[in-house]
Formats: sequence, structure tokens, C-alpha cells
Amino acid sequence: LVNAPDNVLTPIAMADEALKIASTFSDVMTAAIFDADQCKELKTG
Repeated sequence: LVNAPDNVLTPIAMADEALKIASTFSDVMTAAIFDADQCKELKTG
């Protein structure tokens, strides 16, 4: 993931990969993907 160019690793692709990784390791981690409105509501950006 770190070495992927930005035209390959888009925000959507990265979110999908994060969810896939979290699913694989669901016994020790979770992942949540927030949209812009959710980020504003949480005051994260």
C-alpha cells in the first residue's frame, strides 16, 4: 500500500483495503470509513 501510486491507491481503494484487512483480523481490530459529513460532525477535518 505504501508504494502504490495515487492513481492506483485512490481513497476508495484504500478504504476498501482497510475494510478487507480489518475483516481478516476481526478478532483484534475493526475499521470504520467516514464520509466528509461524518468527519465534520466528529470535528476531525
